[in-house]
Amino acid sequence: STEKIEVVPLMVKRMDFSYKDGEDYVFSDPETFDTVHLNPEIVGDAKNYLIENASVTMTLVEDKPVLVEIPPSVVLAVTDAPEGIRGDSANNVQKPATVETGPSRGRAEVPLVEYEKLLEGRRARQREAQRTVAPAVVLGSAEYTGSVRQGALVLGVSLDVTLDSTDRYKFVPLVGEGVVLVSATESGTSIPVTRRGGYHVWVTKKRGEARISLEILVPARGPRGSIEFDFAIARTPVTKLTCRFPSLGLEPRADAAIESKITSDGPSTSLSATLRPTTRIHLIGFKDLGSEADTQSKVYAESSSLLSVDDGALELFSVIRYTILYGAAKDFLVQVPSGVEVVSAEGEGAFRYSLERAESGTLIRGETAFPIRGSYEISVRLRRETAKGTLDFVAPLPRAVGIEREQGYLGIEVPGKLKLEETRKEEIVPVDVRQLPPEMVDSAVSPILLAYRYHSPSAKVSLRAERLPEKDAASASIDNVEATTVLSPEGREMTRLVITLRNRARPSLVLSVDRETEVRSSLLDDQPVKPSRDEEGRLMLPLKRSAGGDRMEPFTLEIVLESSVGSFGLFGRKTLDLPAIDLPISSLEWTVFAPARNSYSRLLGEVSTQSWAGEASWHQPPATPGG
Repeated sequence: STEKIEVVPLMVKRMDFSYKDGEDYVFSDPETFDTVHLNPEIVGDAKNYLIENASVTMTLVEDKPVLVEIPPSVVLAVTDAPEGIRGDSANNVQKPATVETGPSRGRAEVPLVEYEKLLEGRRARQREAQRTVAPAVVLGSAEYTGSVRQGALVLGVSLDVTLDSTDRYKFVPLVGEGVVLVSATESGTSIPVTRRGGYHVWVTKKRGEARISLEILVPARGPRGSIEFDFAIARTPVTKLTCRFPSLGLEPRADAAIESKITSDGPSTSLSATLRPTTRIHLIGFKDLGSEADTQSKVYAESSSLLSVDDGALELFSVIRYTILYGAAKDFLVQVPSGVEVVSAEGEGAFRYSLERAESGTLIRGETAFPIRGSYEISVRLRRETAKGTLDFVAPLPRAVGIEREQGYLGIEVPGKLKLEETRKEEIVPVDVRQLPPEMVDSAVSPILLAYRYHSPSAKVSLRAERLPEKDAASASIDNVEATTVLSPEGREMTRLVITLRNRARPSLVLSVDRETEVRSSLLDDQPVKPSRDEEGRLMLPLKRSAGGDRMEPFTLEIVLESSVGSFGLFGRKTLDLPAIDLPISSLEWTVFAPARNSYSRLLGEVSTQSWAGEASWHQPPATPGG
């Protein structure tokens, strides 16, 4: 067999349940201390039996958790007892009690003596809770200050907390247990620290405000050639980070930074950042660019350009996506054709640009505040005023300058009443619109008429735009005509026309017939009407206005005509014609009944080409007596 079964990476590992964070359940790896946040759907029924620091088995597919399994049995402590129900017998030996099961609660039967102790403890806790209004621990601001020394991050931490006035124990989270805690003091006095829920925790009965000072060491992590630090912290409303690095040319960044500032002071680089409320500090992207002075970066570009052709103006919106390899870049040059106005140029990383005019066009010279590695994107909006009417032009494509290779897509839309056609192309290939990037199709305001792909900076496509002639919308239209013709042996022809149409303003419908043709009856929505003839002998049938306003409703016009086609002989050919109607017909059905005593070879007719309805053919059913 040629079938191949895709191998899916599957891994099963032991994890410890740490705590519940809102709706999520937090697990930690006992070996690496990495934490994983899972939603209740993934945890499943196991959430009803999770206890802090309990071990579970977690299944991961492609490093993504998909299943959490608990041990076959767990030991649970009896923690609470509900109030007794009036009428319970005093001789009951067993009473229901509540056992600990993490976020949920289970039930167990306990002796009456134990039940009474639990019940009294529950009432005492309720009385205590009623006296406690504020939370036991409120974290204030936190400030992390330090430097990188010999591959490790040395930080001093200042944490402000407010403790309630009760005499109970409070648990104050300090920092994640994945870091090395060198010292912990409160007002200059050492404090005892334990581990709980993945954090170093201070357990205290202290009341009021306290300022905790810590000294911690964070080991470096990440691939070779970079410096990366990642560790858990206590979530505080105000978090500030200040860090100094022992060399110049670095680009330190903090994932959770709302604002940051990088400065060079002597032979070092400093980062000052204000972080949003977060449970982790992740510093990434530290790299000494000075050590790569001999490494030339390679830059590639792909453009997605949408050209909007309107009567009097051409507007082009282009997104240039850069891929930067083997280094970094902070200068980005874009060449714009002559005669085109640069409306805007935008990019991230404190992007700024200037325009340099030349005979060949305009050069957009863009620059970022710091070197960019990996990928970068610039959005350019161009406009060119044109004369109204017929216009021959070349699509104004912007070009990335000073790169290894450029390729791109071009889509052309026409919002107005213009006819667009290609007149010439060079080094550019037409493609189906469905091959364009989805974001181009989604941003178009009108259907994209032409689409191209190119792989050369000299790609060019010439186009012609012509204004379409304007025609007044038809005030009436015919949906269907059902014609039935009966031929008699004597050569009389009786034709019944049932016309379904819509009308907004026309007073009459004109039928071209012979002067010898007689009108036997005419009905407008089953009501008799009297037709008339014009100077050319054409029939004029009175109409009414359709109901329904803008969405006109159809009505029916019925007319019966009689004429002569000559008697049938032994041999011959008869020609039948329907009356010509002065409105286009959407669909036509014509049934002919001929005398049964004659034999017919075949029925011939002329059918015009129909691009949507397909081919038409005649079918001669067998003649039946009396038909």
